[in-house]
Amino acid sequence: MLVLFVIKKIILRYILRDYFCHFIELIQGMKKDHHFVPKCYLKNFEIEDSGQLLVLDVVKIRNTTYNVFIETKTKSQICKADYFYLLPHNFEPRFFNSNVLKLDPLYIEDVVFNYFENNYNKIFLPAITKNRMLTRKQAVEFGKFIIQLKIRNKYYRDVQIKKSLPGILESIKSSMISEPEFSSGFTSLTLASKKRVLTQMIRDVESTPEFTSNYQKSSLIDGFSNDRHAESLTALVDNEWVLLIATSDKAFFITTDNPGVTFYEKDDLTYNTRFLGKFIFVLPLTPRYCLLIEGSKKDNTIKRKQKKIIKTIKASELLISKVNHHSIQVTNQYLISNNEYYLDMVLNKNRPDNIKK
Repeated sequence: MLVLFVIKKIILRYILRDYFCHFIELIQGMKKDHHFVPKCYLKNFEIEDSGQLLVLDVVKIRNTTYNVFIETKTKSQICKADYFYLLPHNFEPRFFNSNVLKLDPLYIEDVVFNYFENNYNKIFLPAITKNRMLTRKQAVEFGKFIIQLKIRNKYYRDVQIKKSLPGILESIKSSMISEPEFSSGFTSLTLASKKRVLTQMIRDVESTPEFTSNYQKSSLIDGFSNDRHAESLTALVDNEWVLLIATSDKAFFITTDNPGVTFYEKDDLTYNTRFLGKFIFVLPLTPRYCLLIEGSKKDNTIKRKQKKIIKTIKASELLISKVNHHSIQVTNQYLISNNEYYLDMVLNKNRPDNIKK
């Protein structure tokens, strides 16, 4: 009976808490639109002086029954989901190895995202594209912005967490087995029996729709408040940064609703987040500028406590096309640009009469 009581208590604590979200949002009038790509980033891909973005819906392209066109949207209309980062009442992400407790429901929107979004166009972007130099602190903060940009995305929640689920669950199980609160309810059981009980509990948690959502939210909170993502941050900041500059009149960098990708020269495969070995990470900043980070070229900005000097390369149309090709491999729905050139290429290549059977 004691075992059943403890199981029910933990399940109620970690699974059912999200059921109160909608009640909270109704009585407190919380904002509904949460953007998984920040508007401060999308702003730089608008058609000049128009406030409009050109977008191509790749979901519709995959379904060839649609007659697909390039559309115009505002940055407020895309890359968003209802209450995407809303925390349940008294959110307690200890289950995901976090020490942050009882946060405001809009903590991620109002606190975690606020600093980087406020400084993106004022500090970070001019430092990279104009000054071509950042202080060590600015480089570290922009590295954190990149990590946050990837973790906050819908693709990370819907695809990457699910792919990594076995490893995530094993890590959670290992950490929970040593918790006094857990162990005290199972004093009569052997370690093997405790692990079996915990495995079943983890499976129950895994089957709930809240699991991936809460794991993503906890990752964002931890990345903001501690060094959970220190290894990725070091890989990004301690390697050379290169600014690719588009000089052609027609070839420009596009972005997507999941900006920033990694690839490797040896196999040319695209990864959403993989900062290991000789990785190449590209993040389009504007149609003319793209940040490239090479994992094989160390400058040890963090270790040496020095300024980040950004090299520049004039990007050929071939290089721009390669960056765009990798960028579109991990999208949720939209390719985004201020120019129709590359979007037209994708659209025409994927029209039904041009697809090889």
